[in-house]
Amino acid sequence: MIDETKLKNFLLKKYYRDLFKKRGLKSATFEILNSCNFKCVHCYNQNLKPCIMDKELAFRIIDELVDMGCESVTLTGGETTLHPDFVAIYKYCHDKGLKIKLFTNGYFLNKYFDILRAFPPDQIEISIYGVSDDTYLRVCQIKNGFTIVDKNIRECKRLGLNLRLKSVIMQQNYEDFDEMLTYCQSLELPFRFDINVLNSKDFSNNQEKNKLLPDEYELIMNKVRKIRTGNWISYLTRENMQSDGEYLYSCGAGRISLFVNCLGGVRMCNFAEFTEENVSDKSIKDIWQGFEKYLNLPKDKESECYTCEYKKFCSNCPVVTYMEHRTDGTKILPVAQNCREAKFIYESVKNDKQTRD
Repeated sequence: MIDETKLKNFLLKKYYRDLFKKRGLKSATFEILNSCNFKCVHCYNQNLKPCIMDKELAFRIIDELVDMGCESVTLTGGETTLHPDFVAIYKYCHDKGLKIKLFTNGYFLNKYFDILRAFPPDQIEISIYGVSDDTYLRVCQIKNGFTIVDKNIRECKRLGLNLRLKSVIMQQNYEDFDEMLTYCQSLELPFRFDINVLNSKDFSNNQEKNKLLPDEYELIMNKVRKIRTGNWISYLTRENMQSDGEYLYSCGAGRISLFVNCLGGVRMCNFAEFTEENVSDKSIKDIWQGFEKYLNLPKDKESECYTCEYKKFCSNCPVVTYMEHRTDGTKILPVAQNCREAKFIYESVKNDKQTRD
């Protein structure tokens, strides 16, 4: 008897494997502004010069993306809903047949329930930073933050909108971790979180004051282990983990996806500044073709990261290396918080397997 789930997963993997080889653009992340009503302590956009993309330029970029075969777009910021032409841009994406994912802090969603109900996005992803107004004040520098966001989350759910929640766990909110899990479970909403804090894009803040301290990290990761050990073990059996691959860049950035910032800069991904060219100088299609020089870079098989025993659980990549060490995007170097996480996961899996055996 055919296992339909396994068959579906196999065909999906094959589909994306073929796309990777053909380099067909399927999705784009589109930053329509970089400013926000929150002033989050960990934000990687902090200290950037405020920028709001002109509506007509946004329309032109959407047209080019669609002409290239793009099927979905993620609208992001800054806080997306602060754009003065948010409704027009959202509706233009919808009218062009694009699937829309909306990234938002959720604070102003109540102003847009009519259009979201009339033209539902494929998904809304809301960042939450705790489950109390006190925690929101510490992280986001805003009063009554959780009260307002919570109300909008519940209304999104009532309207039947496809909603997911996410968070970054840091010194200022780690004590809310259990409550965040309980909150999401009580609303039956998917929840993803990250415990690695990225440096600011202008390199003015290395975020050390926000990253979890060793004892805080140990506390959170021991909680995470109870949730994810099964996933960590199964990850080792996935097809893409059986081979180290020959190319330095192994994700979909530049192969099936790209990032456009509010200045019209097109990059392989949000943080790959070294790949950026602007739509004022070239078409997106030409910029897309230019990514080839990065995608063909081979891995350095003599490097410390390539020979590391923890590498199968490491999320490091040339772009993370760039954000940490300000390299040129042609190498992978150790990044302390990624090394720490990979080692923890490796040892957790090893101990769990020994226990089972």
